Amino acid sequence: MDWRGDKLLLLLHFTEIKGFEDLIGRYALDDGGLDVTLLSNGIAVDLIELCENEDIDPESIRVKEVWT
Repeated sequence: MDWRGDKLLLLLHFTEIKGFEDLIGRYALDDGGLDVTLLSNGIAVDLIELCENEDIDPESIRVKEVWT
């Protein structure tokens, strides 16, 4: 998991997708699902939308580093 610009990306191997779905609950996928990026060995999920829906500050999950 890491910040890429304004996105907090979680990388999931294909074998981890079911566990992720179980963790977030099916209701999180009811409104059309989540936008993901397909990778050669899994997917990348932007956690910002999930955080907003659950009223979680994404920086409480991983602090966004500022490069100067």
